[in-house]
Amino acid sequence: MRTDRLCRGLEQRGYSILSSREDGHKPRIVPFKHSTLPSFELYNLLLANRIQGTERAEYIRLSPHFYNSEEEIDEVLALLSVG
Repeated sequence: MRTDRLCRGLEQRGYSILSSREDGHKPRIVPFKHSTLPSFELYNLLLANRIQGTERAEYIRLSPHFYNSEEEIDEVLALLSVG
């Protein structure tokens, strides 16, 4: 599942996932935040690289779908490897 790949990669880069990842309770939307990087900076970085997401208060939401490739997920993770 694309969301699992995204969540694993984000956690490896120091991000916190703000939703359940337990089997049967995995939402398709991935809310996350970084402990030191402001969400508005992350959001602007995503926008500058033409990646659609949303900023909500102190976190970012991404929603990968079946039409997103694993390579696209990896590109997002590489971009978010700033922390």
